[in-house]
Amino acid sequence: MISALDVIFTVAFCSMAAFALAFLRFRGRALVMAVVTAGLMLPTEAPVLPQFIEYRSFHLLGTFWALVLPSVAAPISVFVFRSFFRRIPTAPIEAARIDGASWWRVLSWWRVYATVCMPMCRPAVSTVAILTFIGSWNSFLWPLLVLSQTRSQTIPVGLDSLVDPTSPQYAEIMASSVLGFIPLIAVFLVFQRQIVQGIATTGIK
Repeated sequence: MISALDVIFTVAFCSMAAFALAFLRFRGRALVMAVVTAGLMLPTEAPVLPQFIEYRSFHLLGTFWALVLPSVAAPISVFVFRSFFRRIPTAPIEAARIDGASWWRVLSWWRVYATVCMPMCRPAVSTVAILTFIGSWNSFLWPLLVLSQTRSQTIPVGLDSLVDPTSPQYAEIMASSVLGFIPLIAVFLVFQRQIVQGIATTGIK
């Protein structure tokens, strides 16, 4: 459930942010893009302490939202969507605008975004969704800090709790690891064509 929510919110918010950075002209756009680019160089462990203080002040520790919301603003996802949006031919967008779709009217803007651009960037959607799912599924440090109840722990945190230095139960650890790895294998087998196409067309190395 956590990984699915991560995928939905990340694809929705990052694609809209990338759409604005790719097509709209507004004051401060270069600064926003510089912040997004700087976020690519920020280690994932760097914002852990301020995020922990922030979510503690909002009383979200111990909830699933504490795991979902931090991954919504993913710079790599914004970068992937923006790179793909910039490669979309301008003819369909210009045709939609001639047909009455304006950038600044909410419904018209949504028409250009949802009915013209998003169907043309399915490889980018697949790439972001798969990378987000895998990253959320394998996340360890942040769930370890914010989830205290055993019933709500994610699989990596639960696997770590099985490791007892004094008397390790290798059979339980290996069996649990295999069960936790099966969804990732299933995702890759089902979407392997989209993974390859998305990586090839969005310039990820």
